[in-house]
Amino acid sequence: MKSLRTPLFTAVLVAGGVLTACGSDDGAAPETTVAGTTPAATSAVPATGSATGAPVDARGAAEAALAAQPGAAVIGIDDERDIRKWEVTLVTAGGDGVELLVDMADGSVSGERPTMVHPEEATPPRIAAVDAVSAALAERPGTLAELEYDREHGRMIWEATVRGDDGSEWEIDIDPDSGDVIAVDRD
Repeated sequence: MKSLRTPLFTAVLVAGGVLTACGSDDGAAPETTVAGTTPAATSAVPATGSATGAPVDARGAAEAALAAQPGAAVIGIDDERDIRKWEVTLVTAGGDGVELLVDMADGSVSGERPTMVHPEEATPPRIAAVDAVSAALAERPGTLAELEYDREHGRMIWEATVRGDDGSEWEIDIDPDSGDVIAVDRD
């Protein structure tokens, strides 16, 4: 189930003139910042795949976000391929929400903004997001497109969307207390 936060943040990012790119003549990739956000410290934690030049996966994005926000917990990861970023939603130790943009190429954190979190999301689940990603990918190999800690059928769950190598999409529900897969549906 897609959160209303994600499309809103994406709309803010792509609205006329919101993204500002600053490049150099040395061939370095441009740095992207989001107007109205606070630039976040670039994570020094190597994200999954970055050493080989491969794109940063969802686990790497979560690790980079956690390094930029010590003491926080990831409650959502969303693949924003159109801007080559991961949108990672965290809840701080104080229960506040924050969204970070994590570059898919190198795991750097380039934008940060506060976000509302539902009171049920303010207490992180026992099973961490990176473990939920692992459980989803063990159930259906492919690429994680989205992970969300959300209420479904009267209880909080991890809801993952996995894109299979054959182009199929799967929704996988994971128990946030045990890490067990509780439902698998083809989208």
